[in-house]
Amino acid sequence: STWDLKMRKFTRFVVAYDKFKDCLNASELCELTRKGLEKALGSHIQVTSVPLADGGDGFLESVEYFFQNKKKDGSSKHELDDYSLSRIPITATGPLGNKIKTSYLFLHPKKNTKSLHPISFVEQALVSGLQLVPIPQRSPFTTNCNGTGELIMDSYTKGARDVYLGVGGSATVDFGVGALQALGMKFFDVNKKEINKGGLLTGGDIARISDISLGKEKLLPGMKLHLVCDVNSPLLGPKGAAYVYGKQKGAKENELPLLESYMKKMADIVKKRTNGKVMLHDMPKAGAAGGITAGLLSCVNCEFHSGIQFVAKLLGLEDVIRQADAVITGEGAFDHSTLEGKTVSHVIKLAKQHKKKVVVICGINRIGAEDTKKLEIDVYDLRSRFDQEACFKKTESCIQKIIMEEIKKTLSQHSPN
Repeated sequence: STWDLKMRKFTRFVVAYDKFKDCLNASELCELTRKGLEKALGSHIQVTSVPLADGGDGFLESVEYFFQNKKKDGSSKHELDDYSLSRIPITATGPLGNKIKTSYLFLHPKKNTKSLHPISFVEQALVSGLQLVPIPQRSPFTTNCNGTGELIMDSYTKGARDVYLGVGGSATVDFGVGALQALGMKFFDVNKKEINKGGLLTGGDIARISDISLGKEKLLPGMKLHLVCDVNSPLLGPKGAAYVYGKQKGAKENELPLLESYMKKMADIVKKRTNGKVMLHDMPKAGAAGGITAGLLSCVNCEFHSGIQFVAKLLGLEDVIRQADAVITGEGAFDHSTLEGKTVSHVIKLAKQHKKKVVVICGINRIGAEDTKKLEIDVYDLRSRFDQEACFKKTESCIQKIIMEEIKKTLSQHSPN
């Protein structure tokens, strides 16, 4: 009879995290969860780790992970199989104007074929990121994103003609003027005098800009800039670059209208310069990363990609989920913005499509029990179980404890679909 059948156990897991901000990155979380599962359930289980990013912090790590873990037997074909990867170290301008050591990824075609040209991957957060600025020094009026432009330019001069820019995590709300300056655009004041020639442009310098050198020709001819990003914010308005992101980048509440006026001023200049052809005011995604996407759209050949969809496709996330019994995912704060298309919601959606059990491990859970029940997921948060200091300083042991004491029990009471 069916009762004699031993209950099938969970043995194949996919562990796919986004970062816990200011705490652990995605691959560290994947690794410690893998160890915890093996300790709790035995080393016979299979765990596939997929560190995720949405274009912001961790973007290069996901791309590198793909190259380090792709199957050597050629069983799964991918368009990047014909490239070899190197990380290019470079000294560039940091968000406070000081020189910092950073890097980007460069893909060389393995064979000398005319049809393939080099590709590069640049992560804005690694050169112009908010995490590079100590909290007391954060201000969108004094930070710059010149370094982002310097990395794009460096890869272009090395031959890259497809550049993937992971947009997000920036320290700036500046329409990308610093990056544009590094790519060759000039900015003029009311007296037609060039502003900060050969220097740096910060968000505060927009006050002096009254014209830009935007002609019919795009900057960086022959190059396509792929903007990898999951922020849909327009440039202006209550959901725009200034009002949504200004405060987290160090602006005070009473400075937000000024920042907003700077964004509008730049969009007006572009509109005038392009005879109304480029209208950035209400364009979706133009407000990402402090409006850098708006600036780049005005003068470079650009194309948008959804961050999480791009990374998930690259890492073959759906294929590994299809073959698993259960999926473990999570991020620092599990809240309603998570469910609006952020990284973790993409994982949950794929797992549900393939009828897999979903476990979420997060720092703090702001989603009510009812919604969790509706989603049919199990959520384990650190903050309701451990004190704040332990959550930040002993994250690893907190997660291990949750796996050993709670997740193990849950899994033993169910069997996979």
